[in-house]
Amino acid sequence: MYIAPYANGALTSTAVLAVNLSKGGTATLQAIFFGNEANSAPSYLQIWDVATAAVVTVGTTPPNMIIDAPALLGNSLDFTLGVLFKNGVVIAATTTATGSTAPSSNCTVTLAFH
Repeated sequence: MYIAPYANGALTSTAVLAVNLSKGGTATLQAIFFGNEANSAPSYLQIWDVATAAVVTVGTTPPNMIIDAPALLGNSLDFTLGVLFKNGVVIAATTTATGSTAPSSNCTVTLAFH
């Protein structure tokens, strides 16, 4: 199954469904770019392996993965073997690793799947 890359230039602490796997299949995350260039403090990308954003309460539901980006910079990661998601991919940007407060400015994210 082919999954198109996901890009969001206005990510906040509102949980967003990035990949819908409701029709079956899996998604293998190959790479992430998480941009925090507009914020003077670090930001965190929380990622959940769930089918819908409705089942995530940001700040309460523990994320499956957390990616940080330093102040005024971005962070990119490549996963040689990939990271498997079985249900879907939901994401949110916050000011702490497991918190619920949105960064002062929107973050950007690009996810590449296999």
